[in-house]
Amino acid sequence: MNKKDFLLGGTFVLAAILLTFSVSVFANDNSLSSCLDLAECTEGGVCNVTEDCMLNSGLCAGSLCQFTLFTSNSTVMTGLDGSGNANNLAINITSESTRSQLNLVNATIDFSGASGAQGGNGGILNITVPDLFNTTSMFLNGSGGYSTASGNAGGNGGIAQFNYHGLIRNFTLRTVAPIMNGGDSVDSGSGDGGTLIYNKDMSCPRDADVSGDGRISGPDYAMIILNYNHVTGESGFTTDRDISCDGKLNVIEIVKIGFEWGTR
Repeated sequence: MNKKDFLLGGTFVLAAILLTFSVSVFANDNSLSSCLDLAECTEGGVCNVTEDCMLNSGLCAGSLCQFTLFTSNSTVMTGLDGSGNANNLAINITSESTRSQLNLVNATIDFSGASGAQGGNGGILNITVPDLFNTTSMFLNGSGGYSTASGNAGGNGGIAQFNYHGLIRNFTLRTVAPIMNGGDSVDSGSGDGGTLIYNKDMSCPRDADVSGDGRISGPDYAMIILNYNHVTGESGFTTDRDISCDGKLNVIEIVKIGFEWGTR
């Protein structure tokens, strides 16, 4: 093994160790105070999370946590119910003063189930934004808990649903997709894996990221060129590529992609 291969291999091992440490040490529990108790977090207004805290739908009016702006550089835990299942968390962003009103910068949302005699299930995380959903450097953990009692399978992974008009990246910078695997067990196998749901709003005008990778780049341009000059009713026309919603795939789509090129 040469020096370059050794260093590269060491980098991957270190990354794996750090990821394992971040997931295992900071387990979801009820020890933290409510995020709504923070001085800079107001339900119905701006919530700026600057320290680890707990937030779940049960803490918010109508079981829906609504904010005009939500930012975090810390860990948000949903907490657990009496059986060790993660509480659910629904966040709804109500303002469009900027295109992205929810930003988690190297931040974590933990909706994982607890380990115990019967591993708890991961919760349901539902995030709704009116325009762009920024996933660039967030980390999500909705895994099921480990079952320590013989005969019990591990807890099931959670559900994460994102409702948005367009993406900013797709968990690309931290290169860690949401973790929602089923929990393991002492002798009875793992729970079911969780579910990741992307629910893109196709209202007009549609987002210029027609490829859905959270970037405005070559693949978007290529997808328009592939069906260029096709109109509604033709076999080569695809509705979700019709950014301008005029029933045609033409120069207007190219211009809209060019206007946002490289901005995400």
